[in-house]
Amino acid sequence: MDQELINFDETFSRYGNMSDKYQSQYIFVIIGITAEVLIEKIVKMITIADNISNPARKTYIKSRLNNFTNTLTNIPDQSAKINGIYFVSDNIDYFELTGYWKNTLNIFGCSGLLSKYDDVFCIDWLKNLLLDRSYISIIHVKNTTIKHVHLGLTKRKVVKETTKKQLDLLEYINENKQQEKMTIVHGVSSALKNVNDSDTLKVFNSDKREDELMHEYDKFVNEKNGKQLEWWLDRIADPKEGRKIVFGLEIKENIECEMLKIIFCSPERAKKIMSKFSTKFPNLSDKIIIVNSYGNDIGNRLTVEFKGAIGIKFY
Repeated sequence: MDQELINFDETFSRYGNMSDKYQSQYIFVIIGITAEVLIEKIVKMITIADNISNPARKTYIKSRLNNFTNTLTNIPDQSAKINGIYFVSDNIDYFELTGYWKNTLNIFGCSGLLSKYDDVFCIDWLKNLLLDRSYISIIHVKNTTIKHVHLGLTKRKVVKETTKKQLDLLEYINENKQQEKMTIVHGVSSALKNVNDSDTLKVFNSDKREDELMHEYDKFVNEKNGKQLEWWLDRIADPKEGRKIVFGLEIKENIECEMLKIIFCSPERAKKIMSKFSTKFPNLSDKIIIVNSYGNDIGNRLTVEFKGAIGIKFY
């Protein structure tokens, strides 16, 4: 995974600082559709752009998308399926979808056209889309219908959707929940009355939006990470365990000596550490545990007292 991250950064980092007006920096990810079909989809986008109220922005966006369709019409075999990425700006660049990137999209059953646009190229969106295979297991219940979804930040996959008159929700959950990871169940059904929260199961007796479920999952993971960090901080004065704890300038020294098994980081500090050391130490991300702050909590203490990072040595 770390090598894939390096490959991604080497390929796309140059696009990170490119900007333009009118949210006109487009990334198009095409999975298994022909140039003919893709052109139809872009033409629909051009038609929708007719509704833009700002005349200058309308003209600018339509011109850029029309230029893209002109490029697509020059593809020799219009019936061949495309699997690739287009960066569309003043210039148009194309990259094949192969290997790890393509496999990640296949795992989630992604197909067709995925796109993102802004004043800058949305590189973080593309990175998550192509590299991140993590997901939350979500089971939605409505009366006697179950819909089971694997939800990631940029993609989702419907695992199963079924309706049964005699719905044994607890049996389905036990057969399908992730081991040692949280499964979220939500919805409106009498079947939910027999399902209770546990260390790996969170139950909401109401319908939740997917962004709300993502937030609940983030809080759950953060709570577990925070408890692990607290365990170490409670032992900072311990003669045996305390000697394993490092922070400040010692973080850099111990990374370079490959002495750390865990690094608790704020999100900001984690980005700085990865930016500085990931090329030399490609497995470094496996050691980083993110601890966010939601107020006056352990995440805030990590940021304020330890400048966002605490390392734990092997011995």
